[in-house]
Amino acid sequence: MGMADNLQPPIAVMNNEGYVVFQPNYRASTGYGLAHTARHLGDAAGVEFDNVADGITHLIDSGLVDSERVGLSGGSYGGYASAWFATYYTDMVRAVVMSHGISSLISKRGTTDIPYEELFVHSGKLLDDMWELSLERSPIYYAHQSRTATLILVGKKDTRVSPQQGMQLYRRMKMNEHPAVRLLRYPGEGHGLKKMPARRDQLYRTIRWYNWYVRDLKPLDGEMPDWDIGDLFPIELPAKEKSEPADAL
Repeated sequence: MGMADNLQPPIAVMNNEGYVVFQPNYRASTGYGLAHTARHLGDAAGVEFDNVADGITHLIDSGLVDSERVGLSGGSYGGYASAWFATYYTDMVRAVVMSHGISSLISKRGTTDIPYEELFVHSGKLLDDMWELSLERSPIYYAHQSRTATLILVGKKDTRVSPQQGMQLYRRMKMNEHPAVRLLRYPGEGHGLKKMPARRDQLYRTIRWYNWYVRDLKPLDGEMPDWDIGDLFPIELPAKEKSEPADAL
């Protein structure tokens, strides 16, 4: 099972790998009227992510999904959802892929290039009026309890959601001795991967992460999959087109 969006691998590809893909229109998503969408204002990671959790539970109860084999991925706000399920809802998901996602609502406000959209469309209040709620809705606050294999992907030139968001979650997990967390930083990429080598890297890396921890149920405290995935799609570029490879932690 996976949650995907347009910053993630195509649904058909994941289906072909044997995964059921769940894309819910949770409260605060678009297409169901203003009242439905407005449920998000001032309630980040509230009813919207609870709806996703309810959907996962329904799929498990219906017998369509194995409760031990649930993965979740997303980009941007979907990356925030991935981090939330890797920490707050960690018991529900075996592995996540967090792309360009939020880990701290507090530091995100001070680093994003859309501070007024953040204020008027998402938060609804100045940070001064919601310090505690912002902390309690930040995945880093719950990182110490994570039991979810977590792959974090960021663009090194992302100005919308700073790559430091991914770094903060990575550091919090590592400092709490999380055995299955990895951070990949893509040079020259912003908010969403645009170049084909990076997009292919994301696709194959996501599949390998899920196959390792979700399909094959490799132990979280065991060996992680090899970070070098060049064997999956070997490409030899002309010398002038070669660029700095993604670096991993």
